[in-house]
Amino acid sequence: MKKLLSSVLACFLLCLPLPTLADTIEVPRGITSNREEAFAACVSSAQPADSLLLPFTFRDFDAMGNDMYVQNILVPGDHPLYTSAEGVLFSKSMDTLVAYPLARPALSYSVPEGVLVLGEGSLQYWQCDLPYQIDDWETVSPVITLPSSLKVIEPYAMSYAAIRQIIFPEGLIIIDEYAFEECEWLSAVTWPSTLTVIGEGAFCGCGFSELQLPEGLEVINAAAFSVCPLEKVILPRSLRYIDETAFWDSYSPETFEEPFFYVYPGSYAEQWVQEQGLPYAHVEP
Repeated sequence: MKKLLSSVLACFLLCLPLPTLADTIEVPRGITSNREEAFAACVSSAQPADSLLLPFTFRDFDAMGNDMYVQNILVPGDHPLYTSAEGVLFSKSMDTLVAYPLARPALSYSVPEGVLVLGEGSLQYWQCDLPYQIDDWETVSPVITLPSSLKVIEPYAMSYAAIRQIIFPEGLIIIDEYAFEECEWLSAVTWPSTLTVIGEGAFCGCGFSELQLPEGLEVINAAAFSVCPLEKVILPRSLRYIDETAFWDSYSPETFEEPFFYVYPGSYAEQWVQEQGLPYAHVEP
């Protein structure tokens, strides 16, 4: 009880003025990062606010510490590093999405054109509570629309997000490690021909039953598609590296068998499935 009272008191002292607490929380000037203990006292899931105003002194956003249970993240208009567009935090040049506020009630979001990078953890946990709050969840399809300008999706960018499908734009080059980890509802993907690298654990725990990976893809790193209910995988000719753990613990929930692979004769992928002792056949010409 004493600990709770101390926490509440700290929030009151650090987040003045008190009358605006329920609407806008102003993080005190001098705070430079959301890793600071004083910052954590200002925002929590126990008391969501409409908006969080970061100070001019804020310089270091730690995506893995994104506990911003608010509907809008704001910064002063003259902030040198960040800007806010409709309550979402971006780099000053608007080329990187930095953080999407966790308490925003929305079934869709369109990342603005011009964004090149989905920053680390920027959309992590997006609407992850929805499946447990909506009775007819199977009929609901939350949507994230990615811009044609996008080039890189950084680590954990959309891990645990409640999405069923995603369309990756042409021009996307890298999907980094754990970018879509445990997006358990994600079962449909449109791949771009420009994609070259899928990072470690990028789609670990997703809901794919079938995969047809695109020509142009060169690297599939460790555990990239592990723990998925996969039955069928088509691997492209362009692959030059597949980690031996790329599909670990992925199997059909119906037969409990490993996925069946389709490869091109003479390709690296054919050599890989042979070395791993996986069931395979050639892609029909």
